[in-house]
Parts: sequence; C-alpha cells; structure tokens
Amino acid sequence: MITREQFLAYEVVRESGVTNMWDWKAVQRLSGGMLEKGDIAEIVKNYRELAQQYDPQRYAVITEGR
Repeated sequence: MITREQFLAYEVVRESGVTNMWDWKAVQRLSGGMLEKGDIAEIVKNYRELAQQYDPQRYAVITEGR
C-alpha cells in the first residue's frame, strides 16, 4: 500500500523533471530512498487513483476540462 508520504515523494521527483520516471533507480535515489522499485511501479500503475486519494484538489484542477 502506498502512503501519502510516498506518493508526495514521487510527485516531488516527477515535478522536478530531473529524470524519466521509469528510471526507478534514479527515482529511488532522488526520493531519498523513500521509494523502492515496487512502490514506484505501483504508483505508476495506479497514479490516477492515488492522485485522487492523496491530492484531490490538485487532481481536480489537472483534470478539469477533460
């Protein structure tokens, strides 16, 4: 199960634009070791649901107009 803290760590790395999010080793390093390979895969697979769960206001803005 992905925690809010893990999801937000992923988002910090994603928003930085520093690495390809499929490069799990870089994502793991840039998240300060908070995320393991399986966590990253789970977040990628379930991104929409996790974004709605852990950051609903921001997710609503992102998907507005779709």
